[in-house]
Amino acid sequence: MATISLNPIYSGYSTGLINDNFQILQNQLNNNFLRRDGVANGQANQMEVDLDMNGNSLLNVSVDINNPDSLLTVGDADSRYVNITGDTLAGPLDILQATQSTHPIRKDTFDAEHDERVTRENTIEQNYQSADASLQSQISGTSVLEASAFSEVSWHGQVIQNSVIIPDNKNAWSFGPSLSIASGQTVTIGTNSFWTIANGALQ
Repeated sequence: MATISLNPIYSGYSTGLINDNFQILQNQLNNNFLRRDGVANGQANQMEVDLDMNGNSLLNVSVDINNPDSLLTVGDADSRYVNITGDTLAGPLDILQATQSTHPIRKDTFDAEHDERVTRENTIEQNYQSADASLQSQISGTSVLEASAFSEVSWHGQVIQNSVIIPDNKNAWSFGPSLSIASGQTVTIGTNSFWTIANGALQ
């Protein structure tokens, strides 16, 4: 609100100056203070500086959760949007192209399933490492077994249970003399390749 400057009135009185001062007051109130909707020469007055409430609350604030330009109270926001301290999602979450940067820790019944899966995976990994170490020791000769695929005495089945393709330019061998191919299965020998059956025929 602009500063109001009145005309000074000295000894005696002047109805003209007094009337002029009243007009100044009227103009200041009408133009800079009062809301004059629908009145000619202007609508609502414009504030020129910030409004200082001196720590008091501003009452009768318009709140409309369906109006994007409206103010929103904490209570209305808590019931409408996801709370930062925890909330319940009522519908599906669509994160578009964004990624989930954090993941919840498994709780309750998921802990047992998670622990069981980890234990199973660790057991498989340990068995694989143990089998691989045993195989490597047999190949290198550091572990001598009575009979294995790499020892002096080894054994193999007498029936080829699944179809086999021997690639081109390879030498393949099998133990005989008794060796057959299961019904419906085949052994395909590639170009310039050979399949030798020990103590049997050259195929």
